[in-house]
Amino acid sequence: MMTFRNDYKIAFFDIDGTTVITSEGLVRQSAAEALRRLREAGVKLCIATGRPPVHTRIVSEAMGGADYKVSCNGCIVVDRQGNIVYGAPLEPAVFEDIRKYASETGSVLAFHFNEQTYIYDNGERVVKHYSMVKEGAEVYRFCPTQDRHLQEGEGQYPYNALVIVDDPEALMRYVETLGDMRYDQPWPGQFDVFCGGQSKASGIEEVLKAEGLTWEDAICFGDGSNDVEMLSKAGFGVCMGNGSDGAKAVADYITDRIENDGLAKAINKIFGFEG
Repeated sequence: MMTFRNDYKIAFFDIDGTTVITSEGLVRQSAAEALRRLREAGVKLCIATGRPPVHTRIVSEAMGGADYKVSCNGCIVVDRQGNIVYGAPLEPAVFEDIRKYASETGSVLAFHFNEQTYIYDNGERVVKHYSMVKEGAEVYRFCPTQDRHLQEGEGQYPYNALVIVDDPEALMRYVETLGDMRYDQPWPGQFDVFCGGQSKASGIEEVLKAEGLTWEDAICFGDGSNDVEMLSKAGFGVCMGNGSDGAKAVADYITDRIENDGLAKAINKIFGFEG
């Protein structure tokens, strides 16, 4: 029988496929109750997601307010008050190059800024994409003038480019030409393009540094390819039963699927809340 530590000081939760079924857009009651008990036990509750900060409200509310949000795959980290703890925005030259690529290929292009997602090209296809995301329409604004990055003065660049393409392999090859950049593909044909060296794990390390903690103090919950690094580094990594093979391979524990209350089951078992 597997035994568990239950002295973790901080917990990080992925959103899609872990705390939220994307098409439902809500945290189920069992998971919300488990999160409440975890907070009452003194554990700091944090989000670690590819989503921008503005697209984390549902989960943050279920946590009673996230202590930190590691967003855009670690490219921006904000604290409970919304202060930026760490940021790695796109370089201006890369930003302009991506704009040019999207225009020439007819791709969908949106940028995740701290406070909002702004659609620069082919907005109707972004709307179709976000129709799959229950609360998605709350997070984007159309910006046909393509000038959001100029509105607050020089240096106000986004933390992530959202690019939806018809030729994924061409996009992957293109990103390789940009230098120190990387991509994640959360949905078929949809890519997050962001600065190299950034990940949920690197964002979590900024939080741990701010709190004077180590990876051994952290428990992480995830399901996807962009969760692999944080699950492998955490003092304890939990993968959902609906998770990817890669995430399952590095996890310390595999719980039930999200639709079967897997998150609540894992929290309750590990921290001894059962019964």
